[in-house]
Amino acid sequence: MTNPAAVREKHFMPTFSVAQLRSNKTLDLGAGNMTTFKAVVDRLVAAGIRQVCLQPIHEVEAGMASLFSRTSMNALSHRLLDPAEIPEIKNNGALRKNVKDVLGCAVKETRGPKANLRLLEDKSIRILSAAFDQFVLLPEDSERVKEFASFCEKHSWWLDKYAYFKVLKEQLDRLPMEQWDRDYADMPGSKTREFIAGNQDRINYHKYVQMETYRQVREGLDYARTMGIEEIEVLVGVGISRESAEGFLMPEMFDFKRQIGCFPEPQNGYPIQLWGFLAEKDNDSLLDFKVNSFKNLNELGVNRIGIDHACGFLGGYTTFPVYDPQLLARGQYRVLNAADPHDAKTAEEGGRWVFKPAQEEEEVKRHVFARKVLFALLEKVPSMKFTAETVGDFHRRVAAEDAIQAAISNGRDITLMRSLPWEDVPLANYGQNDRLSLTHDMPALTGLLTAQAGDHPYNWIDGQRVGKFLNRFGILAPGLAGPISVSELTTDFMMEIHRRIIAGSGAGTVVMPLASLYSLSPAHLNAEKWQYTNIQPGTSGEVGNPMGNWEQRLPAIEDTDLANIKESIGTDFRPFGSVGVLNCPADLFQAQVKNVEVEAVAYRAAAGNWTVWQPTDSQKPLMEIAVTYTGAQSDEKAWACFDVASLGFDSGSNYVFYDLVSRKGYTKTGQELLSNGLQVGLRAETGNNPGANRHHFVVLKGG
Repeated sequence: MTNPAAVREKHFMPTFSVAQLRSNKTLDLGAGNMTTFKAVVDRLVAAGIRQVCLQPIHEVEAGMASLFSRTSMNALSHRLLDPAEIPEIKNNGALRKNVKDVLGCAVKETRGPKANLRLLEDKSIRILSAAFDQFVLLPEDSERVKEFASFCEKHSWWLDKYAYFKVLKEQLDRLPMEQWDRDYADMPGSKTREFIAGNQDRINYHKYVQMETYRQVREGLDYARTMGIEEIEVLVGVGISRESAEGFLMPEMFDFKRQIGCFPEPQNGYPIQLWGFLAEKDNDSLLDFKVNSFKNLNELGVNRIGIDHACGFLGGYTTFPVYDPQLLARGQYRVLNAADPHDAKTAEEGGRWVFKPAQEEEEVKRHVFARKVLFALLEKVPSMKFTAETVGDFHRRVAAEDAIQAAISNGRDITLMRSLPWEDVPLANYGQNDRLSLTHDMPALTGLLTAQAGDHPYNWIDGQRVGKFLNRFGILAPGLAGPISVSELTTDFMMEIHRRIIAGSGAGTVVMPLASLYSLSPAHLNAEKWQYTNIQPGTSGEVGNPMGNWEQRLPAIEDTDLANIKESIGTDFRPFGSVGVLNCPADLFQAQVKNVEVEAVAYRAAAGNWTVWQPTDSQKPLMEIAVTYTGAQSDEKAWACFDVASLGFDSGSNYVFYDLVSRKGYTKTGQELLSNGLQVGLRAETGNNPGANRHHFVVLKGG
């Protein structure tokens, strides 16, 4: 691992969904589009940003807000389109005026903090249909018609089945996909050929929408590179929806009767998770399809792909049944509901590892599989860079990271994305080839401090875990009785955590949600909820989710002050020191210590709020020491003596122990500290005596 102290350059990569964006200069239908993306690029480049990471850009169902619930491995979301920039609208005066009026009205209807995806779907479909009506009137020798023919030919390997399935779904959607006539899945069959012949215009409509979406996305990415964005990463969703062209028309690659998911994680507070994504079959056809899909993104203008859930992508997914097996045996389809205890038990009993970790032979297969998948991508898409988020169970993670390390050793540009909330790694231990990632915005961080993300409790988090997490930021927190109340997290404290994430990591790239970068400006910091993007990991991505998963829109880019971002980019690597423990014979006391260099001191004040103390020019702390009394209430103070001989006190000097909790200073001589240790007296905290159970000393020389 690279020595963090040797790191001289750090990149900041904002991650965001295009749909979250706002610009005062762009009219939209309730979600950002590629024109808004260009406006955001302008501001980010001016702030010194040279890399961006886009949340998944693939198509999702109309009722889904989660960008990871894609319905195609290649179809892009038409939500990315700016209707005013579609040539068939832009070049038609009457239609252009009509669309402008629609967009103007939509702005008034979408002033709220959330993306109005239902409005977007309703009105964009009408606009796209009107644009297509104009397109079919164009002469056959027009450049636009030639562009369409070229696009359809180049993308026929996925587009033909996709567009056919879209129309099939429109006509058969009254029935669940499981009950569709399977003859329609036989592409060369007579029933399929007859359906295609009778619905060619509608099939062409869906191809047209994809052509225009690809065009606008490619143009937007080209613009970003022209303006100075050097790296454009796109996160790839973990799986494909069962109700998709892949699910119905590609049985040789996918099994729609099984789904990808996750076994229960009591340590993370999660029950069994059934994601509803197609189970994959381990064969060369699927690998080729995946490789071609990645190559497709590369040709679109993406030069780095972030592989979400790479421990599954490379190490093998875990799969679960989709349907109640007893009913399925009678030809009936009932989808299992993980929230139902009976269904959850049924799913778990039917769950299986693609590779069984208990068997050595299977473990070898897992490692072979991981290398085969990764090296196929690297070989066939040689210009693409990759980032892999490998958080997951031990066996799949080892297989994935083994393959990644082998790729790096062979000179491949692939990077580990280490996710701060879930990695038990000190900030300073990240290397230059790592990416420090905040995958779920500030709620994931505060969730680990408060044991509550949105309305989801983390019952597995206790005070010891919270204290350990704070220690990773160089924050002393001995003897925490439990999680922190969200009301105790002050703006100053959370901004200090931001600073420590940015300055304290040796990672070559810090990937932070754009919302988190915005919140470096106090005007956009919500100290009560810390909610912007993925409000609550693991919650429903459906439109209307009260927690706002993936629906929350950002402030308009023109209304944001990015000066703090520019300042943060120039911050040198500055580790915040490791936290040590002071031993004491008194079991009812806990104490931690760390050296202080130039940073502010984060601590818990008397009233319970977590806040920050800033030293002045005349105050140069040597260290900070925090002591907490954890015993029962008593009328008398309990006393403890801490051995501080190893802390480097000079016998000929005086020291001031300034207690940030009581705001009192105590002068100690070096000789006294070396001979007698540090004497501390505390009692239990009460409502009448807040802060009585703790000291948080900053130690200054002199006085």
